[in-house]
Amino acid sequence: MKKLLILALVFLMNEIHLKSQELIEIYKKGKVNLEEVADYGNKNNWETLFNDYNLVENGSLTGKQKRIVAAADGSVFMSHRSKYEIWKFDKNGNFLKKFGSKGSGAGQFPIKPEVYGILENKYVFTSDNQGRLMFFDLEGNFVKKLQLAYMPLQIVPLKNLKVAVVAYTNGKTIVAIKDFNTGKDKFILSEKYPQDEGKIVINLPKGGILSFTLPFLHSSSSSYRIAANKNGNLIVASPETGMVAEYSTEGIKLGEFNLNIKPLLITETDINNYYENALKNKTKFEEQLKKNKNYTEADIQNVMTQYNNQINKFKDKELYPEHMPYFSSMVIDSEGNIIVFEYTKEEISNSFKAYTFDNSGKYVCTSSFYTKNFELNFEPYSFAINNGYVYALATKNNCTDICLRLVKFKMNK
Repeated sequence: MKKLLILALVFLMNEIHLKSQELIEIYKKGKVNLEEVADYGNKNNWETLFNDYNLVENGSLTGKQKRIVAAADGSVFMSHRSKYEIWKFDKNGNFLKKFGSKGSGAGQFPIKPEVYGILENKYVFTSDNQGRLMFFDLEGNFVKKLQLAYMPLQIVPLKNLKVAVVAYTNGKTIVAIKDFNTGKDKFILSEKYPQDEGKIVINLPKGGILSFTLPFLHSSSSSYRIAANKNGNLIVASPETGMVAEYSTEGIKLGEFNLNIKPLLITETDINNYYENALKNKTKFEEQLKKNKNYTEADIQNVMTQYNNQINKFKDKELYPEHMPYFSSMVIDSEGNIIVFEYTKEEISNSFKAYTFDNSGKYVCTSSFYTKNFELNFEPYSFAINNGYVYALATKNNCTDICLRLVKFKMNK
């Protein structure tokens, strides 16, 4: 029996090593074809499950805004911008259960939650824009709540019952590590918001403001991206500088490296295109204002005057950075390889250039992920590599109504 156990362990370790080699070899081929696992979620009626797909709230397509995280056993947890609940799908992609509801009691959500991760393979957790961290066991039973003192942008689970947070607070973007047991914070990084010169601010007639920035000047383009590596430590990457660093769960820097990437330059042609798009959006904006019965013609004229007085910022070359961010998003695959996705000038593309580095920071290869039947979004919480498979919230091509799917892909050479 002892010999059989040893042989089984040797076989398992060899299988894991082969899977690791296979992922790297797939990436090195240059083009990674994502092949849909055909029977995944085949018991679901997606049109019924995602009947909120076309829901618009306050001008935002909230029905399409969902997030996923994948557990070690292949089950998936999903949140919805339109609902006060979390859904669980089994390892075969079939809807299993929902938990959570609107309210202020234990396990309830005062504000619609978003799922962020699975801690130590024990707890799935959510947060809202007020920083309420809510932890549930993997069956959906409420465990505890922690309160952040800042507005989270990204949260990832680490080892030793810690979570890392990128957040806005006091005019800065910060990175902190919070302890699940004590609730205490360890602040490790901070940077100031981008300057306001590239911001357009419009005072609305009935109170409030409308604010937006020029392309690549909003802090969401340049703020830190975080992930947990295979060892459970924190990886922090800067789209602005291309630097990547590893931190322990105690906030101690363990090493860093620079991405071997040449960012795309922002050209005069690009700036002219941004200006032309701003002119088109101005027309759409004015049409929306006219549909608001609470606004008089004088109100609309006042708002559009403010817009016109600032729209020339879109063609002011001095306001733009020299280049686009080094990357748009970062994921770490199931073998610990760091993958960053290039910013692209194409608004719609189904082929994404990805740069892969091993867990020591050594550049491995450049490749692209491609799928024929779906449009993918390679943003955190919409895309995950787990146990050698890709799990994604993807929009089905050649679909006319409810097109969103939870899809599992196999990566092929």
